[in-house]
Formats: sequence, C-alpha cells, structure tokens
Amino acid sequence: LTPYKATRMLKVSEELLADSAVDLQSYVGVSFGRSFSNLISDGLTTGSGSGQPTGVASSATSAFTAASATVFTADELIALFYAVKAGYRTNGTWMFNSTTAKEIHQLKDSNNQYLWQPSLTGGQPDMLLGRPVAVNDSCADTATTAKPIFFGDFSYYWVAMRQGVVLKRLDELYAANGQIGLQAAIRIDGELTQAEAVQTITMA
Repeated sequence: LTPYKATRMLKVSEELLADSAVDLQSYVGVSFGRSFSNLISDGLTTGSGSGQPTGVASSATSAFTAASATVFTADELIALFYAVKAGYRTNGTWMFNSTTAKEIHQLKDSNNQYLWQPSLTGGQPDMLLGRPVAVNDSCADTATTAKPIFFGDFSYYWVAMRQGVVLKRLDELYAANGQIGLQAAIRIDGELTQAEAVQTITMA
C-alpha cells in the first residue's frame, strides 16, 4: 500500500474570520469532512489504482456476466452469493448503490418471497439472502459492462491512511482578494488483498 495524496482548498473572507460570532472551526470541519468523505468513498470503491487507491470495483473477482446490460434477476443474485467460497460467505456483506437497492427490493424468489428482508431492530442492517446490506452510492448503476453489485468479505479490503488530515493556513496567497486560504490534505490507499474474497456481477 502506497498512500496517494489528495487535497481540498477552502477560501474564507477576512470578514468571516474577524466575526467572533461565527464558529469557524465547526464550519471548516464540516466542509472538509463532507468533501473528503465523498472523495474517499469514490476512491475506495471505483479507484483505478493509478494515482489513486485501487477500488473494490477494480480488484474484485467477476463471478459471471449478467444476461442483460440493465437489469438483473433474483437467480443471478443467488448465483453471486454462492460464487463466493463458504469461508468468505460466512462474513459476507452486500454492497450496491441506492438505485440498485430499489431494484433489489422488488425481487422475489421462486416462492414469491421477497429476497430483501428489512430489519425490524434499530441499529441492525437489512438482510439479503441472510447477509447484511451496505448501501454505497459510489457504486455504479446498472449499465453495459458495469459492476453494480458486490458480495463478499470486505475485511480483506485494507485501507492505509497516513498522518490523518493535515491542515494549512495560507495567509498570503489570496490576500489581494481579502481572503484566507485553508488547505487540507490526506494520504490514503486501499487494496483488496484477496481478490476472491469479494465478487461481483458484470453487466452484459
């Protein structure tokens, strides 16, 4: 794992800094936190490994190709479930985005029972074929050659973050505009250390 550097910049007016009624620390923290959250989620999910983390979509094993480019069936979800070896399946978790989740909610098995089992206990995840569901909107939608659905043991996906978030204040760079620059940087990488631990369906 070789962490890659990502930065975010925020410009704040001198007037805002001078206004003691403004909780600037909280404002900056929320702004940077939201930006880095989206950036990290995208990188760890779909990153190419070139100048950015190797995302799950780039390293997971493709179990098979779906019959359609835009829709999948209950049988294909069951096939993906059993494509993962039992040792990984025991700790398996499903991952897909909100659009795919809506489609899966409507799928039924051969007994006309919904595959998706909403959790009735607070704090507990929904279940699909007896395993928990994680909704991640960085995952792709169903489209030609896309990989929208993942299942497996994500504990084999390792993440390395160095130093945490480093914050710099740039007093001179934007002084002519009456602004102060605030720059945050992180260094992060990710890699699926066992490709067969997480598998996916490739759309036709």
